[in-house]
Amino acid sequence: MRRKTNNSQSTDNKEEQAVPLQPSSEVFKQFETNFRKSNQLEDANEAYFFRKQAELQEASTKPPEQKVLSQLEWLSWGIWTGYGVKIWRVILLCVIADLFFAILYYIGKPERKYEEGGERDFTFKQRFLEFPRKYVTGTPISWTDNERVIRFANSVRLSSVILFKFGYRDTTISGKLAGIDYKFIIWTEWLLGFVLLGFLTVTLSNTLPILHKLVSAVF
Repeated sequence: MRRKTNNSQSTDNKEEQAVPLQPSSEVFKQFETNFRKSNQLEDANEAYFFRKQAELQEASTKPPEQKVLSQLEWLSWGIWTGYGVKIWRVILLCVIADLFFAILYYIGKPERKYEEGGERDFTFKQRFLEFPRKYVTGTPISWTDNERVIRFANSVRLSSVILFKFGYRDTTISGKLAGIDYKFIIWTEWLLGFVLLGFLTVTLSNTLPILHKLVSAVF
């Protein structure tokens, strides 16, 4: 009887050992599902991020096409936005891109464009920065007389207009930088802006509770 009992126990142990362990990605997926059911958005996003990282590691044991797709997803989306759940990564990326192109425009000296025959002014000003003094007294705000500071501020405004698609389009820049025409630099930033705005929109909708509820209700 003792032998039979020992044999049955060893058989049960072998069966328990034979049960395959769940992949880490599946465990994180279960955490994510539970957190979303309980409306714990921040915890759900963290679980989702770790799930995607686990899937990236697990892809090394999968067919080559799945491995390549996981790596492309990481390079094009995960590393920049944390798969759409790391808002500070996206904000930092936008600021760096804005300042990078602003420096390029600073070197090229952006100009304010006026109609033919009108007064020419080498500054670029957003109207909301001049209100209400500009419209009440007729005197524009002059917060500094340093030409370099003003030119860099104008360059940042120009870069922000192109990258984030807001403001008015009455500033021009011409010439070349290291043999590259500025029009190609502007086209590059303009196209990059759509990518960054997409990153920012998706990440905000995933991380900001009020936007997340609104998007979830619509879709």
